[in-house]
Amino acid sequence: MPLYPSAEEFSSTVFDYIVIGGGNAGVPLAVRLAEDRSARVGLLEAGSMVSDDPLITQPKAIAMATGNPTFDWCFKTEPQKHLGQRSIPVPRGKGLGGTSLLHYLAWDRASKQEYDSWKHFSDPEGGWDWDSLLPYFKKAENASASQAGFDPYPAVSLPDAQITREGTPHEEVCGLDGPVKTSYNVLYTDIMAPAIKAFNSLGAPTNANGYGGETDGVKNLKRTVDKDSGTRVSSASAYLDLAKEFDNLHILTNAMVTKLLFETSLDDQGNHVVRGAEISVHGEHYTTLAAKEVVLCCGSVQTPQVLELSGIGNASLLKSLGIPCRVDLSGIGENLFDRIFTPTQFLLRPDVRTFDEFRNNPTFLAEETAKYESSGQGWIAASDSIVVYNPLHRVVGETKFPPFMKSLKDSISAAKESNSLTPLQIEQYQVQLKWLEKNPVPNLETMIFSKGLVAPVAGRSYFVMLTGVQVFS
Repeated sequence: MPLYPSAEEFSSTVFDYIVIGGGNAGVPLAVRLAEDRSARVGLLEAGSMVSDDPLITQPKAIAMATGNPTFDWCFKTEPQKHLGQRSIPVPRGKGLGGTSLLHYLAWDRASKQEYDSWKHFSDPEGGWDWDSLLPYFKKAENASASQAGFDPYPAVSLPDAQITREGTPHEEVCGLDGPVKTSYNVLYTDIMAPAIKAFNSLGAPTNANGYGGETDGVKNLKRTVDKDSGTRVSSASAYLDLAKEFDNLHILTNAMVTKLLFETSLDDQGNHVVRGAEISVHGEHYTTLAAKEVVLCCGSVQTPQVLELSGIGNASLLKSLGIPCRVDLSGIGENLFDRIFTPTQFLLRPDVRTFDEFRNNPTFLAEETAKYESSGQGWIAASDSIVVYNPLHRVVGETKFPPFMKSLKDSISAAKESNSLTPLQIEQYQVQLKWLEKNPVPNLETMIFSKGLVAPVAGRSYFVMLTGVQVFS
């Protein structure tokens, strides 16, 4: 059977493992499982194979595929009372590679304290934390060896007092032989240097060790870009290259899972056992079965959706939707955290070069297109990569910070007294309050974009600060 079989071939095969969802979790998991060449692995993806489209592959095209239903599920929130009843887009990648097809190319890492908190909420003896996850961070990454000593802040001369190198040393936290190729930019727009200096002047240090577990300050992020070809690296392009010689991994795209399939009887512990899935491919319905395990990797939005469609979730909600409840788990589909971002856009002088040059100068676009097509280099292979992480007190100021914290604590106490918080939420808020007060974890993120994002005017250039909250979202 080929790597990409027909729906009929796929459904007639009993796999050892079926992985549902071909995104950032599903593709790597399926490939790693298939490294055991005796195991037969099936991977289901509801989207199609789109990773070779220029809107996906070209770094200059970041944000251009977002909102396009070919590449994006185009989810939206319910109308928000405090946002004028607007529905806010919730982009999610649609296709083999998931949201690594859409993200803005940043290869970033959270702080050590954030990963360590996972152990606090799970198993203090065996739960995930920074130390246990770091080997896998490194296993995934293929940092460009030629850039090992690369200056991540070219053309910006910074005094040592404005540079921080806290955390695990850089050489101990970066992987050099994993499947996901990462690289620094080699071209920067005119706003990069003044933006870094401006944030330094406001108290944000330059973080020259942004992958070592301490995230505070101005970081020049590595990008998921192959520096030789100048193209985006998605989970699909990275991991499926490892599996091109495998004969035990089979992938079915355009396969929407409609529900999970269960054994007719419970196991010895009285638990339901999932044995497969019902799928829809171009309007035709099929079933697929696994002898060992079925693994859901559909992301934070669609994993709970599949569970609920299968009768696993809040019993009262399922009843209201006419879905028979198989397992009553009230936490399914709850407690989703996401970041809230707001753009601030500034008009620049005509002599300041940004990525708006592609929009404003046809000659420049033609020249750079020719260069990119011949070598994979040039401005089409470049993108914005500056991000700034700040603790809240640095942004609001020492005078306003104490009353803000008091108001926040009062709000949490009131919600707790009214029984509107779950035990998990109460515990989460206590951890996040400590982060806010003691400042080990930055609370605000600002991404720097050197092109107009909001109704840009022809012939003009822009600078955008996209600022969002990291917690309490």
